[in-house]
Formats: sequence, C-alpha cells, structure tokens
Amino acid sequence: MSLILERHWLKDSGLVYSVPRVKKPHLPLSAYRDNAFKLYGLDVGLLAAQSNLDASVLLEGNRIFTEFKGSLTEQYVLQQLIVTQENPVFIGQLKKAQQR
Repeated sequence: MSLILERHWLKDSGLVYSVPRVKKPHLPLSAYRDNAFKLYGLDVGLLAAQSNLDASVLLEGNRIFTEFKGSLTEQYVLQQLIVTQENPVFIGQLKKAQQR
C-alpha cells in the first residue's frame, strides 16, 4: 500500500488528523496551502500511552511541557481547536532556527 493510501485510510478511519501546512501566514490561509502536512494522532491520551510515558510526568508540574519537545501539548491544542473551531486548522512552516 502506498503512503498516500495509508494516510487516507488512517484519516478516513478517524485514527489521525491530517493538518495541511501554509507557506505564509496570510489570509486566506487556504490560498497559501502547499502539499506538506502533519499527521496527529486521535487523542493525547493515546499518544502518551503509545510512548509508554510514565503517568507521574502528567502530574509533575511543567515537566509535561518539555517531554517530546512539546508534542503532547501540540496534540492537546489541536484537539481543542478541532472541537471548538468552525474554520479549518493549518500549521505554519518553521524557520530553520526553530527546527530541531
């Protein structure tokens, strides 16, 4: 199965969210959409379970924000945007200094 078909299967089955990237942060965002995207899992709890993250991390203050370079926080924010926003969600392109 090709990667495109696999991505569509995961998205259509509701297991992942596919968030398109925009080249520039200008309105309308959809006009600046490119072919890149980022896949997010269905739920932050599932992401934590898949990573074998110890439950104490969730309870220890700011440590949750540093694990996985913010992946759990990013996942949580996306979940909240999806359920509260009527508009589509996009990601921006990171500058080279921001990429790690």
